[in-house]
Formats: sequence, structure tokens, C-alpha cells
Amino acid sequence: MERLDAAGGAVSFIERATFVKEGNRWLYASGKLVDVDEPDF
Repeated sequence: MERLDAAGGAVSFIERATFVKEGNRWLYASGKLVDVDEPDF
């Protein structure tokens, strides 16, 4: 899968979850929107 280098520290979190890219948005496989600009953790 692609790495979100712009997300910095979020990359390790992303590698542990299942995401899909749709246009310029990243979503969980379940369809939940992932805000890579301001992670909630």
C-alpha cells in the first residue's frame, strides 16, 4: 500500500489498519473517513 509521508507520525498507525484511497481522501475499508491532515490521536 502507499505510505502517507505527509502524515508523518500517522504512518505507523496507518500501517496497522486497512485503508483505501478514494480521490484525495483516505477511508477505512468500512467507509469511515480518515482525516490525515488532523489525526484524532
